[in-house]
Amino acid sequence: MYKKVLILSAALCATPLLKAQEADTLIKNDDSNPSLDESSFTFTESQLGEDDNDGKTSTVLSSASNVFTANVSMKLGASGYRFRAYDNKYNEVYINGVLVNDPERGYFRFSQIGGLNNISRNSDNALPFEENVYCMPGIAGSVNYDFRASQVPQGNKLTLSLANRTYTGRLMYSYGSGVNPSGWSFAGNITARYASINGFRNVEGAFYNSLSYYFGAEKIINSSHTLSLSTFANPTMRGSRGASTDEAYFLAGSNSYNPYLGYYNGEVRNSRVVRDFAPTTVLTWDFAANDNLKITTSALLVYSMYSNTKLAYNNSTNPAPDYYKNLPSSFYDVYDANNTENRRDVDLQNWNYVYDYWTSSVNSRYINFDKLYFANVSASKNGGEALYYMPQIHTERISAGLSSALRYNLGANSRLNLGISASRNKVNHYQTVYDMLGAKYLHNTNSYAVGSYDSGDYRVQYDMLHPDKLLQEGDVFGYDYNIFVDKADLWSSYSLDAGGLHAYVSGKIGYTDMFREGKMQNGFAPNNSYGPSKKAYFLDGGGKIGSTLNLGMGHAIDLGFGYQADAPDAGSAFSAPEINNNFVVGLDCEKILSGQLSYAYSGSMVKATLTGYYNKITDATKWTCFYSDDDHSFTYVSMTGIEKEYYGVEFGVSLKLTSKLELLALGAVSEAKYTSDCNASYMLSNSAAYKNDVVLSKGMREDGTPLTLASLGFTYNLKGWYLELTGNYFDRIYLSFSPVSRYAATLKKQELAEAPAQTEGKGGFMLDCSIGKNFRLKKGSLYAGLMLTNILNNCNICTGGYEQSRTDYSYNTSTDAVTDKVYKFSANPKKYYAWGINGMFNIVYRF
Repeated sequence: MYKKVLILSAALCATPLLKAQEADTLIKNDDSNPSLDESSFTFTESQLGEDDNDGKTSTVLSSASNVFTANVSMKLGASGYRFRAYDNKYNEVYINGVLVNDPERGYFRFSQIGGLNNISRNSDNALPFEENVYCMPGIAGSVNYDFRASQVPQGNKLTLSLANRTYTGRLMYSYGSGVNPSGWSFAGNITARYASINGFRNVEGAFYNSLSYYFGAEKIINSSHTLSLSTFANPTMRGSRGASTDEAYFLAGSNSYNPYLGYYNGEVRNSRVVRDFAPTTVLTWDFAANDNLKITTSALLVYSMYSNTKLAYNNSTNPAPDYYKNLPSSFYDVYDANNTENRRDVDLQNWNYVYDYWTSSVNSRYINFDKLYFANVSASKNGGEALYYMPQIHTERISAGLSSALRYNLGANSRLNLGISASRNKVNHYQTVYDMLGAKYLHNTNSYAVGSYDSGDYRVQYDMLHPDKLLQEGDVFGYDYNIFVDKADLWSSYSLDAGGLHAYVSGKIGYTDMFREGKMQNGFAPNNSYGPSKKAYFLDGGGKIGSTLNLGMGHAIDLGFGYQADAPDAGSAFSAPEINNNFVVGLDCEKILSGQLSYAYSGSMVKATLTGYYNKITDATKWTCFYSDDDHSFTYVSMTGIEKEYYGVEFGVSLKLTSKLELLALGAVSEAKYTSDCNASYMLSNSAAYKNDVVLSKGMREDGTPLTLASLGFTYNLKGWYLELTGNYFDRIYLSFSPVSRYAATLKKQELAEAPAQTEGKGGFMLDCSIGKNFRLKKGSLYAGLMLTNILNNCNICTGGYEQSRTDYSYNTSTDAVTDKVYKFSANPKKYYAWGINGMFNIVYRF
């Protein structure tokens, strides 16, 4: 089906520059401006979370009252921009008034509504200190999508697209009936998106298959009661993109190199395949007692199924092509000219040998699946288990939510909003054997522990209830547990207009409880892994106060203050959830102090906004896991007592130079950093022993988003044509810092007085343009538009990445001797780079 869609699209729209990025509309269409049709309103891949599964995706805000926020996500999405560098979890997303953020991690994956452009147009966006009728906004604001069938534009709409980013072809059809005489309205949307693994795109091997759908029905029962039902999902299967080091990118000759790729029987294969399906149903009852009192109640049911494959090894060598031992710099010290011990002639010969191997053939820099199959088959013939295999990591969630919001006009100048919400959530985490890669079997035992304990020791068992279980493809292994989260909130806001002053106050109180239920009895925690854990309870809440003073002549000043305490996310509340039931020691509510001052001017020719903000977060918790080379173990790390500050200045100016030409300038200089060191407790998977340390995190920045940015664009409209040219500059893009290299104990061993500076990615300039035109037809209208991003093909802009969680030295515990390694992990962080020239061509037919 997908191939037919692609062929049809190509036949109708063929052009060598039919490239693209994800387009998912955010606001209502305006036929007076051809640009406001498809390509201008875009969820980039960073916003959709297509390449980033940890929730650090872009926050989408488009409050029309603020020039900066109304435009910045659209203009700067290619940089991985996040509103004020906040994690996505601080942006609350609602559909018909009910919260849809993940209850465990806190964030919302915008990919769940990917492809539903025409449905997600209708939204109510609120900045942190803007009142609304569905919640008290978080520090990154909130957005409420209206998925009622009556809000879908009446008529038919067919969209054909060609692209060179996540997908290469798209076919989208939507229908809205409008409200018929009997009070019914129906709407539907179906979107197919496709890219083959060998397709022409900026990321190697990132194939894409998606078929999103939406169906809505609404019935106006009478003047007081309306019922609506909406169901939607975006089932997707895609190949992922991996970060790599500058050395690997150099050897591959391209910053689009993807280390997750390999060849098997001459065919390209991606080792990281994501499958995502989250069918969602929302039932909404709107009750209007009179013109002054309205109540909206919505019920939500979500069943989310998310999985990701990866390549693993068992008592063998790491098969990743960009593993440090496979790179030239692991043989010859290219960083320290004084290190004569590792700069001998033989070392240089080894460097040249590996360099020649990497550059001699395209096959040399990718995963050699044929070799892995051969090793497994050989091991099986000798009675051995799998040396290499592919596990599939699963996260399945069932969420049921209910919310109700009351809006009451107390008079001509005052309003009261009152809301209540509750949800029950169960999240199942488990791992299955996806592909044995030619092997016969695999034991469900802890390979990290086998080196420390005898193979018959109970501590090496992942599940003592089924010891030494022989695994086949599809079997659950390693871990299997549930996380249960219950949440309830009560919130209210009151606003008053008095002359030129608008003032409001809002507050909320909430309750959260959570616990873990293990379905395996782990050998490292035989009495604390199987069955339910204790429950943790949290009472949270807070308040905000704000005002807008109209100074007259188009001038206004905004001022807001807030304080809140938020329950910790269940995803960071357990110290080693794959092994035991333990909560993080010192777990507490996260406290947030926030303030904002804005100036705005709105005139016939000029609109401008200048905003200064400050936020302080204390008692935050962060959880991460990685392989520790020093401990030869998988490591679970919990950092507690984290303190951060976010502050900066944002400005936006929209200027009509002529009746046809408009200038838009945006800019921001911000800070988002840790203001103190924090406590760390980490557990090793080869001993289940906890170790405590201090992470010297003070001065570290939030990662993966530019802290300095500027944009200047010109828009020209003439006789239905639309042309836009925009230049964007990004800078101060930091990589996720490694706690391992900043442990106090690590620095002491190396006799270092201070922690290393955080790695900073290179920013740069990017030029974008778009052109489009609407054509009026005898029946309906036709829109054609082309949007190009990064037309200067600047592929050297770093959009994010992470420092490697390994040190530059080896430590001998018996002699306390410290030996420098040849390969320098500190000089080789893993990075993502901006895509080269890309774009999307759309043909849209309305009838």
